[in-house]
This record gives sequence, C-alpha cells and structure tokens, in this order.
Amino acid sequence: STYERFVQIMADYDLAKVIHAIYQSKLDGSFAELRALNVCSAIDVIRGRWASSHNRTTIFPSKIFQEGIKQVRDSFGVLVKQALSATDEQANEMVKKLNEFNRMTFRSILEEMVLDLGADISSEEIGNFIRQRNLLTHEARFGTESPGEGLMVIFNFADRVLVALLGYTGPYLDCRNWSRVTAQAKQK
Repeated sequence: STYERFVQIMADYDLAKVIHAIYQSKLDGSFAELRALNVCSAIDVIRGRWASSHNRTTIFPSKIFQEGIKQVRDSFGVLVKQALSATDEQANEMVKKLNEFNRMTFRSILEEMVLDLGADISSEEIGNFIRQRNLLTHEARFGTESPGEGLMVIFNFADRVLVALLGYTGPYLDCRNWSRVTAQAKQK
C-alpha cells in the first residue's frame, strides 16, 4: 500500500539505503550501541533531506548571517574571556562555533518534520529519542536501564518515522513489546 509513495520519495530521501540501514541494524548481531547509532544516522539522513527540501536547515540565509556575524565575532571573543575568565585558546574554540548559531536545532527540525509527516509521535517521545541519540553520540551509552531498552526506543522511533514518511496506515508490530498496533495518520 506504500509502494507508490516509496517510488515518489525514494530519490529525495535515498530511501532504499535508509531502509536497508535500519533493517540491517535490526538483524545485526553487533553491540546495541553501534546498531542504534546506525539507525540514528539513518534518521539523520531523513531529517537532513526533509530540512533541506523545506528550507529549514538555517535560521537566516547564509549570506545575511555571514555579514551579520562578522560584527559579533570579535565582541563575542572578548565577552567570553571576561565573563568566563577564558583563555585565548578557549575563547577561540567558542568563536569557531558561532556559525552553528544559524542552524535550526535538531529538536526543532524533528518536531516540524514529525508534524509535517503526520507521524503519531509525541514531543516527549522525540525528546527521549534525542536524549538516547545524544548520549550514544557523545558518551557511547544509552540513558536507559538496559541497552536493549534504549535500542528499542531508537528502533521504535525509526519505525514510526518511516511509517509516516511512507503514508502507511494499518497494523504493524511495535518492536518494544511485539504487540500489534495500528499506524494512523495524525492530523497536521
């Protein structure tokens, strides 16, 4: 029931590779953290492609931001040194990140994407996915009682994003508890 939609968006999202990466991570016997990171990367591809196609990667057009940030750069370095007693090296590292101020937050993009796709995923569930992803990315660990529980948070989020992306409504298995659930389109 989703084949037509799959064909329509396949190239836009590199969907065959994304689905393969998620599927392979579910079958893979390697450790849970690596499997979850692969799925998080697949979700990042979907998020990035969605954000690009919806002009949601930056807050300001790059040219406008670059002109404005020039005025901020030197002042910011001085302010960081004064406010935090930062060394020149520390202040310079922070100044290097100023371009990131023009990026939409990961959470903002995910929330907009989930809403746009009509995915039945709550803000709390988005937050839990982001928490797991960030802990995996920065500390190589889950934020749950067991790695299996954290892995299922990641798998479930990916399943529900794909179901919504493909416009599927109907029964499927919830990987967290193997119960049959029904995907329904959420009102946009």
